[in-house]
Amino acid sequence: MKPILKSKRRGRRLPDGTDLLGHINVCNVKVSIVRASVTQALCLRDDDGSTLLGRFVESPALIVVRRGLSDAVERDTIVHECIHALLAYSGAKQFLTGPAKEISDGDELEETLVRILAPHVAALRWES
Repeated sequence: MKPILKSKRRGRRLPDGTDLLGHINVCNVKVSIVRASVTQALCLRDDDGSTLLGRFVESPALIVVRRGLSDAVERDTIVHECIHALLAYSGAKQFLTGPAKEISDGDELEETLVRILAPHVAALRWES
């Protein structure tokens, strides 16, 4: 597994040039949100070499957003990555790759997802 952020240091400190924007509690998991350059955040390179705006990393619980985005794009990227975190930690992702394949009724599938996600969305908390 390649490292997520380049760092010559060991421990919990963020590498130079990486900013901690805050934390969000997703399904009782404290997810750190950081801003980093593409060269600093190795996870912002997709498998095909393209550059991503952001990435959710399940372990450690981390959202990385690319440095240099406008405020609006950064906010939208954080929300997008929070939804990935919500799907992973709520069990919805496991549902979608398993039991959901057996549901052919779109309304039933939507209702099941809403039931899974609703209590977790209600509990989201941003901590700066």
